[in-house]
Amino acid sequence: MTQKTVTTFVKGLITEAGELTFPADASVDEDNCDLRRDGSRRRRKGIDRETSATLSGFTVSDTDIVSTGNWSNVGGQSGLEFLVVQVGSTLHFYNKATAPYSAALDAATVDLSAYQAVGVAAVSSVKCQYSSIRGALVVASEGMNTIYIERDNATGVLTENTLTFRTRDFDWQGDITTYSEGEVSPAIPRQYDTMNAGWVDTKGAAALASYISGHSSEYPPLNLPWYSGKDADGDYSNTEWDRIFAGTSLIGNGHFILDFFHKDRATPSGLSIIAEIETSRFQTVETLSGRVFYAGLSGNENSGKILFSRLIEDLSELGECLQRNDPTAEDFSDLLDTDGGVIKIADAVGIKKLYAFGASLIVFAENGVWSINGGIGLQSADQIVTVIFSFAEHGNMPCMQWRLAEHQYHTASFLQLHIRGSHNEFIIEAVRNSGEGLD
Repeated sequence: MTQKTVTTFVKGLITEAGELTFPADASVDEDNCDLRRDGSRRRRKGIDRETSATLSGFTVSDTDIVSTGNWSNVGGQSGLEFLVVQVGSTLHFYNKATAPYSAALDAATVDLSAYQAVGVAAVSSVKCQYSSIRGALVVASEGMNTIYIERDNATGVLTENTLTFRTRDFDWQGDITTYSEGEVSPAIPRQYDTMNAGWVDTKGAAALASYISGHSSEYPPLNLPWYSGKDADGDYSNTEWDRIFAGTSLIGNGHFILDFFHKDRATPSGLSIIAEIETSRFQTVETLSGRVFYAGLSGNENSGKILFSRLIEDLSELGECLQRNDPTAEDFSDLLDTDGGVIKIADAVGIKKLYAFGASLIVFAENGVWSINGGIGLQSADQIVTVIFSFAEHGNMPCMQWRLAEHQYHTASFLQLHIRGSHNEFIIEAVRNSGEGLD
């Protein structure tokens, strides 16, 4: 007698097919099964305490927010790794060198409430995200100012440091469509833009004063830097300046360096300008190729921005998300491969997670997924942003969510297949319909 296999279940779990068109070899619902990419499945085993488990000295209630992460090369010691556990507003640390982990609770803790930001959710009510670099642990949360933690392995003492994020000011304040012409008695935004374009400091300010004096109190057009009018002695000359035709080009700006979260333009310029405040805080942080990337702001102006540090040589550079050379300088204005900066993904809304995958940085947002690639070390001048998936391309769908911590294997498989361009639509559907969440 010939036997025929009716159902093999190799197609896995499919939840959206109709009864009349339900595909063969698939299931509509499963409990306690671990589905594999090759079509096989295993029984999902129950949870039990580790062998020789030790109860912690702290308690976790049903309402406490809990998150976990890894701290690699703690204190600069190769191979020393801590499990980081957030319970509410407190961080606890377990040494993963020996089993059981539960018996290796470190005595030191970190009180995150000391870094609570103003005007945002309580730090005890939101999950933290973590990343390690040069022996330190960087901690980000939408409820707190981003910090990094150092450990003295000889004494076991932890030291927390609040990060100050500095960026160059590349935002024009006035109407740049008028900047190819001079202007008498310009408004404050035009005055600031002139200074931020290099007409400032000893020689730049002297050039500005000379231009205004020689052009009937008119401010210069911003189509040439001041040093275009230098004479043989290296000083600004109106005569030399007036010989040059610059057209309608717009020169570079970015002389001033500002605190990213409190852009005080009044202090460096001496002008009356209201400070620009960003009240939200970074939700996610990731390390890749010697740099640290920060994202997850909720403000309208900065929602799609990703800040990245310089190539880290010292922990004091963790917040230096800027070009080292002054872009308005005459001699040294080049962008360096080691510089930090800001990446803008205009379409990204609500960035939730940054994930290092090979040489790429994967950006998970509420409305899609992007990949950031570049040269060796994600060089500042070579970064390319590529859309992996967006709702705009695939229509209105239920909110896509991802749990990277719990499902790293599935996520990595999806990204690898997608980046290589293999079976993209199938993988998107498989991940989308599985109902796994992102936090």
